[in-house]
Amino acid sequence: MFNLDPNLFLQAFGFIFIGMGVAVHYGLWKKWYWRSQGKAYGYIPVGLLFLLYSFNSQAQQRLGANYWLFNVAFGVLAVLSVGLFFRPPTFIKPAWVRWVKLIHPMCIKPCGKPLRMIRIGINT
Repeated sequence: MFNLDPNLFLQAFGFIFIGMGVAVHYGLWKKWYWRSQGKAYGYIPVGLLFLLYSFNSQAQQRLGANYWLFNVAFGVLAVLSVGLFFRPPTFIKPAWVRWVKLIHPMCIKPCGKPLRMIRIGINT
């Protein structure tokens, strides 16, 4: 019926995850960032994982005996993405997140919504 290459889907998912990570980093989706409890830091490495895996068969053919380097890079990205999902270091957080947490520590409730918006009744 359709002759679609699964690698194209992997590459599309990779670019989607990278785009989402970059959008959050630059503050385009602040509302979504607060709802996700800061789990967006691993999106860029996950996107790179999808892209890397889409080239798995080509890497296996071209690298031959050095294919283990490809697997090491894949493993490093996997560990990095899991680490960034659960314990992102401060230097990786965007400047706008560091500013909010440093200057206004009381404006963020445990639920993740800014306190000012809850007080005035704005549903975020």
